[in-house]
This record gives sequence, structure tokens and C-alpha cells, in this order.
Amino acid sequence: AAGEHRLVVTVEDNGTVGGFGDAVARCLRDTDTTTPLATFGLPQRFLEHGERSEVLADAGLTSQQLARAITEAVARLTPDLVPDPQD
Repeated sequence: AAGEHRLVVTVEDNGTVGGFGDAVARCLRDTDTTTPLATFGLPQRFLEHGERSEVLADAGLTSQQLARAITEAVARLTPDLVPDPQD
């Protein structure tokens, strides 16, 4: 299914190293799928203590932050879909 799309995205509220995104990347490699992959998750470092919503916001994992990042990633892959500000 990944080969039929412009971008594969994984989102997890856990560390990225060895996480779901890594498993998907391995699967894409093993099947010679060239569709780009964007992974989002918690950075592999000690995080500041706080409410879950604060930790996710600091890591860029709110729905708004993710929507923006994914939209920008798709736009970079398909620049012809982005309106030219000169027009």
C-alpha cells in the first residue's frame, strides 16, 4: 500500500529509536518500497517532567503541529501543488 502513496507517516507517543517508525522503515526497505517515510515521536533523551499534553507539545506531537509538519512534508514532495506566491 505504501507504494501507492506519496508519503508514509508514523506517529508514536514513545521514543523513536526502535519504535514503530523504525519497524515500518525496515519493512519499506525489505520490500524495496521507495516511498518516503516521515516518523514522529518522542526524542531519545531525558524529557522535562510535565503533563502528558505538555510533553507532547514540547516534542511537536500535538494534532496541529503534526498536521503542519505532514502538510509541509507533502508540499516538499509535490511542489507543483503549492501555489506560487508570485501568481
